[in-house]
Amino acid sequence: MAEEQNKCWICLCSGDEYPPMGNSKDAHDWVHPCQCSLTAHRKCLLEWVSRTNLDYRNEALNEFNGRRTNIGFESLNIADTYSSLHGRAQFHPFAWLRARSSFTNNSSSRAPFDPGDISRIFAAHAEEAVIRNVTQAMAAGARESQPMASVPSSSRKLVINTVCPQCHAPILLKTSRGVTVSLSSSVSHLLDWSAKTLIQVTAIGTLGSSILFSFGGILASWGLRIMTTVAPESTLLKLLDLNSASTLSQAFQKNQIGFKQILLLGFAPLYLISFRCGNAFLGWLKWFYPLAFLRPEEKLQSSVKRFLILQYPLAMLNDFFRMCVYNPVYFRWVHRVKPYFIGDRMTVEQLKIYEAEQEYLETRFDALSRGNQPRSLLTKFKSFFRSASPEPMIQSISARRLVMSTRYDYSQALIETSIWEKIASTLLWPLAGKLISDTVLSKSKWFKRFVAQETATPDDGLYLSNLIGCCAAVLLKDLVHLFVTWRRVKQLESMEVMSYMTPEWEYAINKKIGQVLNDLSSLREDEESYVILEEHANNMLTKPYHDQWTNVGSNIPTILGKVGYFRFLVIKMSIERSLAYTKKAEHL
Repeated sequence: MAEEQNKCWICLCSGDEYPPMGNSKDAHDWVHPCQCSLTAHRKCLLEWVSRTNLDYRNEALNEFNGRRTNIGFESLNIADTYSSLHGRAQFHPFAWLRARSSFTNNSSSRAPFDPGDISRIFAAHAEEAVIRNVTQAMAAGARESQPMASVPSSSRKLVINTVCPQCHAPILLKTSRGVTVSLSSSVSHLLDWSAKTLIQVTAIGTLGSSILFSFGGILASWGLRIMTTVAPESTLLKLLDLNSASTLSQAFQKNQIGFKQILLLGFAPLYLISFRCGNAFLGWLKWFYPLAFLRPEEKLQSSVKRFLILQYPLAMLNDFFRMCVYNPVYFRWVHRVKPYFIGDRMTVEQLKIYEAEQEYLETRFDALSRGNQPRSLLTKFKSFFRSASPEPMIQSISARRLVMSTRYDYSQALIETSIWEKIASTLLWPLAGKLISDTVLSKSKWFKRFVAQETATPDDGLYLSNLIGCCAAVLLKDLVHLFVTWRRVKQLESMEVMSYMTPEWEYAINKKIGQVLNDLSSLREDEESYVILEEHANNMLTKPYHDQWTNVGSNIPTILGKVGYFRFLVIKMSIERSLAYTKKAEHL
């Protein structure tokens, strides 16, 4: 009867109705994560959390994060760190060094979090056990917020926080921390930051020249670096039709570098970026750029330029493999952990048909699994890509799913790549290809013999080897992205909703509060600090305590005094919340 009365506030389904894109198990998996009356399917709640973009709250204070203080808005609001799971927090590569220097120079002036003070202040108003539980959690959070503890936490669980839209109480979720996901996120941030910094510095350094000339010069310079990375100088002269010169320097001195050569060098970076971006202009460039190296009636049988033409069959093969092999895998993974993402790309009629098919597949597969013998690992692997059932209906549904998965690129649904990261990783592509060629391919006698047979000179052979290395780098990148996405799927699947006011929930929230309170001790007498403290008060204090903060805090003249009073209110709020819930549980 209790389950029949449940109604999901997200999908509005009740009883044993399936949630959108869900199954019978999801229909009976209910969670009640806060203190109000809202109830939700676990699947719907996790989907809602993943789709709730809380980053807009960072806009007001993101500028402070990179200037002086290490208090980011993600730690300012206890309702906002889901973005950290997806790696959207700001990246500051020298923040740890600044924090360490600050700790070294000011370690004696920064008072540590002392739980004993709390016990002495509130001993007359609350039970000793309640005070002890609150202070222990806050002390643990304060220790983690110390600059010397800014290395990744040893905890195997990552706590994600959001708020209930009705009562605004914190909703806590936990999942595995995931070394692979954290490492990939750090690499992504590093590439993103590097590309932005490089372009900004280069642009600022060339403001004295014409913008168009500067942009063209930047592209030509990058293109020359890319070309010299892949092709030795003698081979590059052949590609640029500079056969009468023995070196590039000689070609420049004799003014043999014409408009065509400048264009070929300038468009080289854009040509590489076109493989990662879906822009119409870049898509056109990807298919016509190799043809610009050719001359009318030029024979390619013995020319090094013929290797450029191989791009066309290889690119088409890569696109086919990505859409027909990788993308169906991504489609299944997105369906498992982020099904609304797929539903948003369907019409209402398509969604109804899809859910009816899903219910049929679930029923049939349950029946088949009960009657079948255990399958081998190879059989399971094959069935992952195609339906193992001989039934025409199931095979027809699987075929429609395969066609559906090719209409959209689902590889970015769980791990999105920014444009800056694409630029940085693409410009590093030739270096990766050369590295693979030098360290792996060149070790094979068969490969060296093959390259020697296909080229006329050792330099041409090195060029071909580097091109093959670039193809291997593409394959390796796709496999790494597939692996990291799989780890993200496992991380999201392991996410659990903490029940409101359980010991685990209470410890997690008080630990976060202790971290924030300890970080506030670094505030100084300036306008930024007052803004940060006021934002903390608006987001952390409930209405009765916020009213006290408004009435009393406005009369405190110094930031140190305001922080002390804010600290008192937050700790009192936490202790009284825990005490009230304990008494309520004892009464029941």
